[in-house]
Order: sequence, then C-alpha cells, then structure tokens
Amino acid sequence: MFIRLYLLLFSKGGRCILHVFISQHQSSTVVCPMQNKSQENWLVGNRCLRDGNMNAAASRLYYAVFQAILSWARATQKYHKTDSSVHADMYRYVRAHGKQRVHFSFVFQEIRALRETADYQSDPIASTDINELLNDCDKICHHYLKNAQVNVI
Repeated sequence: MFIRLYLLLFSKGGRCILHVFISQHQSSTVVCPMQNKSQENWLVGNRCLRDGNMNAAASRLYYAVFQAILSWARATQKYHKTDSSVHADMYRYVRAHGKQRVHFSFVFQEIRALRETADYQSDPIASTDINELLNDCDKICHHYLKNAQVNVI
C-alpha cells in the first residue's frame, strides 16, 4: 500500500490557499506474458530432463532463459523487436548489463549452443552438459524475471 501526499497551492482573491490531499493506493505487480512462458518452459525443460529427453530439455531450458531476459528487456529497456535478431540482441543485453554480466553471458551462450546442437545437429546432448548449466540458468531466470516485474500504482 502506498500513501501519496498531494499539495495544491493556488491563489483566490489575492490569498494563497494550500490544500493537502492524502490518497491511498494499492500497488500490484504486472506480469508480462513472456514471464509466464519463461516459467512454463522452465518446468517443461526440467520435466524433459528428468524423463531423459535431452534434446527437448536443452531447447526448453534455453527458451526459459531467453524469455526471462526478453521479458526484462521489454519491461525495462522498452525493447519491442520480434524478428530473428532478438536472440543476438538479448545476448548483447546480458553482456552489457548487471554485476554478473560476464558469467551470465557465458552461461547464456553455453545453453544456446546446447539448444542449437539439439535442434540442428545429429549429435546427442548429454544430461551432464545440461546439469552443469542448470543451477546458473535458474539464477539467470530468477534474476531477470525479478527485475522485469513492474509495480503499478
């Protein structure tokens, strides 16, 4: 709950009159649809990993991370592109912003490489490769989803 204090000063017949208004507002958090997609892909990716579907797991986990970053970019950077350049743009955003930008950009690049292997190559994806990145991917998702939330009064 927010309390706002409004001061209004105006002149009436040569006299200054001061009005004070106190207003209470409920705040709520707006969740972007991309945040929901990120969370859904995270759950599906972990289910695929648990069930041994490594290609699907790599793809879904990458998209969970990507959509968390995209959600943040749309909420805080006013990013609105929808073409194929979005993936490279999100990598540039991660590389340029935040205290953990070096580590996060490395992990984002690694999970993207796994997704590209899973989607476009015949090479198998090892569960160990995904598991090595899983904790860091979770941190990235959490960081960007948390920072993408917008409080509305």
